[in-house]
Amino acid sequence: METLTQLTIENVKEKIKENPKVFLVFYSAWIGLWQSYSKIIKEMEEEYTDFVFLTVNLSDQLDFQKEFPVTSVPTSFLYKNGNLILRKTGLIKKPELMDIIDRAGM
Repeated sequence: METLTQLTIENVKEKIKENPKVFLVFYSAWIGLWQSYSKIIKEMEEEYTDFVFLTVNLSDQLDFQKEFPVTSVPTSFLYKNGNLILRKTGLIKKPELMDIIDRAGM
């Protein structure tokens, strides 16, 4: 999973454009929910190896809010072939996330 230290707005957009399957999550580390969600994302990353998983800590990188519509964290974005398939605020449990991916034909 790539994190903020490796990501800029420009290269996040590039990764979305270049990779057919991208799961992007904006979070704040100080939110307790993030600990649970990060474990789910790590598990998903191990199972869905054809996906690119990106996480951005908005506490450290407020510029992202200008480019991505995030009003609360965590907020997740699922992209297929550069197109936004899902935008959801809050924790997505693993079975629900797997179902979303399957229904999107990914």
